[in-house]
Amino acid sequence: MALHDEQGISATSLRHVAGRAGVAPSTVSQHFPRMGDLIRACGELSSDLAPMPDPAVLDGATDVVDKIRRMATAMFEWWELLGPGFDHLRIDRRRIPDVEAWLTDIDRRHRALAAAALTHPTRVDLLVALTTADGWHALRAPGVTPREAGWRVAQLIGQDMAGGSATTKERLH
Repeated sequence: MALHDEQGISATSLRHVAGRAGVAPSTVSQHFPRMGDLIRACGELSSDLAPMPDPAVLDGATDVVDKIRRMATAMFEWWELLGPGFDHLRIDRRRIPDVEAWLTDIDRRHRALAAAALTHPTRVDLLVALTTADGWHALRAPGVTPREAGWRVAQLIGQDMAGGSATTKERLH
C-alpha cells in the first residue's frame, strides 16, 4: 500500500513490493498470483483502515444545513486521510480495471451520501461537486481545516436553499 501511495499502482511491480517487504518476488507471487489480487487486497485493507463516510455521519443532525455540514466535513476528513495516494489512483483509473471499479463505487457512494443529506437533485449535484477530492484540495490550500470547509459548504448551499435570505445567512454564520 505504501508503494502504491508513493508512486502509483501502475508504477509498482511485484519486484518493488518484494524489495520493500524484504522477500523474494516468488514469495509475493505465491500470495498474489496476479497484480489484480494485490490491488484488491490493498483496496480492502485501505477500506478497513480508512472507511469511507456513510449515512451514519448524519445521525443527530438538527436540520438540513447540519446534515450538509456533517456530510461535507466527513468527506473532507476522509480525503485528507487518503492523502496523495488517492491522486495516484485517479491517474491509474483508466489503466487498471480494478481501480476503475473501486473509484466508480466511491463515486456512487459519495452521491448516495449527498442524497441522504439533501433531496433536491440539483443541490445533490452541487454538494457532490463541492465535496470531491478536488474541492477539498482547493479549500485546504489556504489552510482551511475539514471542519471549516464543511461549514463553508453548508453555508453556501444553505444560502442557496433559502434564496440568500438574511435570516438564514445570520443563522449560518
